Amino acid sequence: MVSKLGPGLENELKKRICSEVEKAVYIIPPELKKRIALAHDNSSGLEKKVLGRIIENIEIASENKISLCQDTGVYEIWVDIGVRSPYNKVNLTRVIEEAVASAHKGGIMRSSMDEIKPVVNFSFSDSSRLDFIMTPRGFGSENYTFLHMMPPESSFESISDRIVEDIKSAGGRPCPPYLVGVGIGGTATKAVELSARALAEMDFEDNSRQENILKRLNNLGVGAGAVGGSHTALGIKIKKFPKHIAGLPLCVRAGCWCNRTRRFRVE
Repeated sequence: MVSKLGPGLENELKKRICSEVEKAVYIIPPELKKRIALAHDNSSGLEKKVLGRIIENIEIASENKISLCQDTGVYEIWVDIGVRSPYNKVNLTRVIEEAVASAHKGGIMRSSMDEIKPVVNFSFSDSSRLDFIMTPRGFGSENYTFLHMMPPESSFESISDRIVEDIKSAGGRPCPPYLVGVGIGGTATKAVELSARALAEMDFEDNSRQENILKRLNNLGVGAGAVGGSHTALGIKIKKFPKHIAGLPLCVRAGCWCNRTRRFRVE
């Protein structure tokens, strides 16, 4: 039996979430930082200068605890709740909403919304902890989210063509080099959610199909900062769900170069 939490423990949870919300806007994931550095080392000319400025921006933001981007976005948060966690009797929606609102009052972030309210998604597991994934969605890139209802018999090649065409149509507007999240299957709603989760879980895994699409994206020549070059995108991740026999939802989401994401656990 899970006992009811006192206000002290609930406040500690709120403080932890608030702290992570703030960190999400000025610290990027370590692997992404490595990918940007590698792109810089393997670029030249104006693209190399752009990537150098991006690296400088990352360092200044981290050292001074200031936002990587003026758009601190809409927070999208996934919480996996352990059924044995002492927090599973807490109104987590309220706690998270209050923590995100509090973080926006701390001076690090401007308000990018007409009312501060995160998008919160819950799942449950057989554990005694809370696992969080959070990402502030800036709308320079969020506006380049593409939903398609593909024919159910679509081949992976035709899906790949659609992904490349979508990123090509975005041009340089969503702040390249991009991270690309793709959701396939389920309903239209599920495909959109999968594409968002794919960006939040970007892991640069060694996957031949994804690598082939990434090569095609980089052959577009948009380049970092849209100045031309070979680094239009740094990574792509595809997440799938079983599809209906009469349709194939596909969502393609262009994420900007900083792809701000935080993952943490509360036990």
